[in-house]
Amino acid sequence: MLFKRNSIYYAVINIPKSLVPIYHRKQIWQSLHTKDRRIASLRVELETMAIRQRILNDLEKLKHIQKTTTPKTPPKPEPPIICREVEYTEEEAELHAYDWLMQKSHTESRRLLNGANRMEERKYFQNLLSAYEYKYLQRNYQDIYAETNNYFQEKQLATPTKTCAEMIFNAFMRAKIQLLRYLIEFLNGYCGEIDASLIDRMYFKQLDISAELKQKKQHKPDMSLMQVVKHYNQTVSRNKTSDATKERVASKMELIAEIIGKNKPIRQITADDLNDVIQNIPYIPKRFGEGVTKGKTIIQAINMAKHNKAPTLSEKTQTDYIHTLSSIFKWAKQKKFIEENPMEEVEIPSITINKNQDKYLPFSINQLNIIFHSTVYRGCLNNRLGRFKAGDKIYRDGFYWVPLIALFSGMRLNEICQLTTADIITKDDVVCFSINDKNGKRVKTANAIRIIPIHPTLIKCGFLQYVEQQKNDITNKTQRIFPELVPNCRGELSASVSKFFNRLLDKLNETIDNNDDKFLPKHVAHSFRHTFRSELRNHQVPHERVVILGGWDQGSSLASHYGSISAKELYKTVSENLTFDGLDLSHLYI
Repeated sequence: MLFKRNSIYYAVINIPKSLVPIYHRKQIWQSLHTKDRRIASLRVELETMAIRQRILNDLEKLKHIQKTTTPKTPPKPEPPIICREVEYTEEEAELHAYDWLMQKSHTESRRLLNGANRMEERKYFQNLLSAYEYKYLQRNYQDIYAETNNYFQEKQLATPTKTCAEMIFNAFMRAKIQLLRYLIEFLNGYCGEIDASLIDRMYFKQLDISAELKQKKQHKPDMSLMQVVKHYNQTVSRNKTSDATKERVASKMELIAEIIGKNKPIRQITADDLNDVIQNIPYIPKRFGEGVTKGKTIIQAINMAKHNKAPTLSEKTQTDYIHTLSSIFKWAKQKKFIEENPMEEVEIPSITINKNQDKYLPFSINQLNIIFHSTVYRGCLNNRLGRFKAGDKIYRDGFYWVPLIALFSGMRLNEICQLTTADIITKDDVVCFSINDKNGKRVKTANAIRIIPIHPTLIKCGFLQYVEQQKNDITNKTQRIFPELVPNCRGELSASVSKFFNRLLDKLNETIDNNDDKFLPKHVAHSFRHTFRSELRNHQVPHERVVILGGWDQGSSLASHYGSISAKELYKTVSENLTFDGLDLSHLYI
């Protein structure tokens, strides 16, 4: 039967009651050298074959003794190993070890040909080889005792004397190592015969040297998970990763570190620790630290979520957590922060993700009319909370212009918010937005660097006059088009616009009677970008023009088209196809 102790699986063989006085124990425990139950189930028969055979032989001997003795004077059972002792020479020891090796190699190679899982078996034998080589260097022959004794019993050979026993075990240990090396080569496609002699003792002198060098090699100091994450984010390969992405990685790992133990060294994090994390990830609350989870620890918040007292992460975000965790541990092993990667032993749950579940919804024409006829565009009370109350003041700033620009350009929110007056350019006699990464501006991908003609509707609404005002404003030192926007802790200028727009939609929902026109949770500021793309598709605009205007990934087949469409052609595309029939913006025209 299988038994797990300290995360390692063992085969436990029960000794028949009649043999307990001979073996002086009731069970034999054999390590299967794995933490994976599935692999342990595959190995259990192979690992215990010799022990079971020995028990069967001893039972047969005991039965024979019981048959030939009278009931009056029951004799003492013979020991399982022949009592006669002989002093073997080194040559004899190697001959017996080689004979054992040939038998085993023949049996094992036949077994491996009959549908064995070659990848699993090869990994198992490689791990076993490393373990045996290490124990050989330590002169620890304990793992070979049972197989050696069983061989001597089956062959009816005399028991080695104590003075030559170590030599015998040394020879059988080398035979075992040679067998494992052969089986690994066999699984790699080697079809030749096994070597005609045992591995020479000189081979292990090199192992001694390698082990000594390995011991002298300096290990990196113990670090916590968050310290490793900091190194991970600062690595050269992540130089082009945005600060926002790095911060999201750190934020996810900080929650996981809280679950594991914040100050626990990463070398001490086990597969069981990570299994516990994986099981709790589905219960990490959405926007932890806000709402009902404010002031709670992550463990308290998870317990709330388990009792349906807090909303949880989407399946996509759960997958992001797991992938990020896997990447961190894989990198940590590559950089020698850990010797083994415990994530390799963790069974990752299968999460079915609805590809449309996290996509934002486009706005309908009715919803666009509701937005652009709100108090922000018709007249509000003041420039604070009064933006959502009717009045006679209109403030033409970022909160006014960003939604309009997003609808008629398809630009990402942060691309719009970081525009400067220098980013309004003229190309081919067409006034355009220039999206670039100059002067510290950020772009999502290389495809995001592009030009977009300014839609005639924006010009009618007075956008170019507004840009000219910002250019001539001596107090506008940054020359940003929307200087009132303040970056958040990640340096994103779009955060305040996004929050303002969400509040606006909530206020508008209170005034909408028709349920079809109400704004849903997946209606956000980014929905303008989806609305832009939907309108171009509805007008059957060629795909290559759509991706160029939106800054989407073009794929290798479109690489030759990039830059081949003139600004005049792009202007024609946006002016003729972004019409939004039924949308009334006449009250915004100058």
